Amino acid sequence: MQLSLAFPNNASQLDEALVTPSLLTNRLLSCCIAYQNRNIGWQLLSQALEECLRNATASRESFLAQVKQNGLEEVIPSPINLVMEAFHDYGQALLFTRNTISEPQNYPVDSAIMLIHDSYMALYDALLSYEWAYLGQGDEPHPALNLLQKSISAVHQKLMPDERFNDILDRLWAYFVNEQKEAERSIADGQLRAQRIEAIMQALSGIELMDEYFDDYDVNYLLTGYERCQQGCLMIIEQIQETTGEALADAPTSSPQVNWVIHTAKAVIDGLNPELLIKAQAWFEPQLNESFFRFEQYAAMATENINTSPRVLQQIPVARNGFDQLNRALPLLRLGLDRRHLLVKAIRHLEEGARLIYEAWEALEQYERENETIKCMRCGYTNSAAERVCGKCGAKLMRVVREEDAQVQVPISPPAPANQQSAADKNAPPAHIARLLKVIDRARTGSISIGEFAQNVDWGKQLLHTAIQSSARLPQSSPDNTVNNALHSLRNGLQNFRDAIKALEAYQRDFYPGHLDDASALLLQACQIFVALQQITQKRH
Repeated sequence: MQLSLAFPNNASQLDEALVTPSLLTNRLLSCCIAYQNRNIGWQLLSQALEECLRNATASRESFLAQVKQNGLEEVIPSPINLVMEAFHDYGQALLFTRNTISEPQNYPVDSAIMLIHDSYMALYDALLSYEWAYLGQGDEPHPALNLLQKSISAVHQKLMPDERFNDILDRLWAYFVNEQKEAERSIADGQLRAQRIEAIMQALSGIELMDEYFDDYDVNYLLTGYERCQQGCLMIIEQIQETTGEALADAPTSSPQVNWVIHTAKAVIDGLNPELLIKAQAWFEPQLNESFFRFEQYAAMATENINTSPRVLQQIPVARNGFDQLNRALPLLRLGLDRRHLLVKAIRHLEEGARLIYEAWEALEQYERENETIKCMRCGYTNSAAERVCGKCGAKLMRVVREEDAQVQVPISPPAPANQQSAADKNAPPAHIARLLKVIDRARTGSISIGEFAQNVDWGKQLLHTAIQSSARLPQSSPDNTVNNALHSLRNGLQNFRDAIKALEAYQRDFYPGHLDDASALLLQACQIFVALQQITQKRH
């Protein structure tokens, strides 16, 4: 995808600090300076301003059409919003300049020139961030693979200039080099560290091979380099899963566990080492067996209970069919190591099984929501939990979702009976901080999509907003020293949390890993404060 505002550079008359990637903007800035020096009249400057305004409007409309055509509003909302805000700011800068220097005796001041320059560069950076997010979105388990797939396709179709593709390869190279440094610094186990570095070097060798494409434009360099990078990325994800005990792949189905098996099967079809598939199946099969056993326990209890709703009973055969599809895939995966066409059938069974189980789970969740109630926080009116706004006062209804329910995975397992909270649980980090720390870890390893990262940052911003509103109701001070110290600590914790969110937003803009380190440190500081406050509260009660 080419950027609509990226024009050839023609800035011979501009100071180096004012040069932009846009020919029209450079021309406008040159006109502003010439008009300020009384070398041209208002008419020429007005023409340059109007041309930039028309181009900005057309580019904005083209951008919106592309977003809607590809259905990206819900997929990568944060980068899209940044672009729209940047378009607005650039247009306002142009309008401000036109309105303030419309008379011949009013010459543009330096601030107007810098306003045009800075607002355009902010727009250009926002478009680059959007492009990076767009290219990194897809069904592959690692954002780098999605980005490379789309980039290589665009290169084949002559839709991406060499300079842009070279820039993408450079950024990917820097990303994996930083991952290597992080592995050397943070992984204490020597064997795990060596395995991670080996996988990263495999990905780097693929990028290095793709870079040779520019020597004689041989597409074989792209294809072979992509295979090497794919092997390295899959190895990275596998190693992370072995240490965390959970799947990390977000697509193509609703089940990360199933997705990981699908990705490794597709990799074998593409000619990669079948060892990954063998290990993925060995990891997946016991999870499937345990989930099916617990599901059958749940189904038996639901069937025997005369109070069970018919709508619940209707979903039991749907989920059972889904488990049957997943089980059918297992022998095909084993046989497919020698007969690759069987892997295609296995993938179809896996996708259908995950779809059926998720469909059953979604119907059950909807039934539960329809039969739950929720009180309006404004007026106290009792509403159905399926409603979005209060039926009495119209306020938005807030439904509390437990952290453990927020990441439902398929195959489904009925929840085990809750045990009493242990002492370790009482000292555990708050769920919202634990969630953001996990997001940071996944961003460091490249195991989270850019869209999901943005959604979690938006969630953190909303959480911060709610916390600040709540803290505003507290007194500024108290005669009780303990309460006074607690209030001070609370405000420090909220400030740390606010700074952590800013660091995460900075990472969204430039993908610099240091922002993740800053955010992690700030969240841990906030965590220590909040846990200490929680312990004080428990003692006082």
